[in-house]
Amino acid sequence: MPPTRRSAAIALALVIPAPSIGALVSFWIAPGPIGLYVYGICKAVLYLTPVFWSRLVDREPLSLSPARRGGFGIGIASGLVISALIWCTWWVLGDRAIDIGAFKSVLEQNGLTTPAKYLFAAAWLTIVNAMLEEYAFRWFITTRLEVLVQRQAVWWAGAVFAAHLLVVALPPLRVDLARICQPCDHRCSGHGNWVDFPLLSRQNAMCASRSRGRPQ
Repeated sequence: MPPTRRSAAIALALVIPAPSIGALVSFWIAPGPIGLYVYGICKAVLYLTPVFWSRLVDREPLSLSPARRGGFGIGIASGLVISALIWCTWWVLGDRAIDIGAFKSVLEQNGLTTPAKYLFAAAWLTIVNAMLEEYAFRWFITTRLEVLVQRQAVWWAGAVFAAHLLVVALPPLRVDLARICQPCDHRCSGHGNWVDFPLLSRQNAMCASRSRGRPQ
């Protein structure tokens, strides 16, 4: 039988926050054994809830939907482009825009202390985990959103996934303005030396203006 609005709402309330909670706790709030434990539980909720909920609660038959229309080529190409942009950003800004100490601390607390362990974790996140998230978001979350918002389901599903990525990515995006604005006579002020990324453009504009007005 098709899922009811109540069933769809409960399922979404369980599945949508799970990956964000797991990533935040394991990477930033409590990295280490506790964080990994929470991460595992949240991933189990994300991966297992859709199939069990679909079969046991909504009584839907199990089915397989292979990617007959392709899409792997554009996925690989876009991944290579994004990787190139990441490398270029690092080459240009380096540790001026990224808190390397915070990343090293997270890696060490999660046991990723060798190249082999790091590459294994990277492969898991970018290949296996990414494919399983597609299954959860593009199938389960999208079909349950269709019950609640009908034709707007695709847009809402995209917004939900984007919000998850932002929640995970924003904590480390902090920029040391005192190091980037070296030409300034007056150090940029705000919320201390480290400020949130959205303030970067305004603060850099102030620094550029001061630099142009300074006698050579």
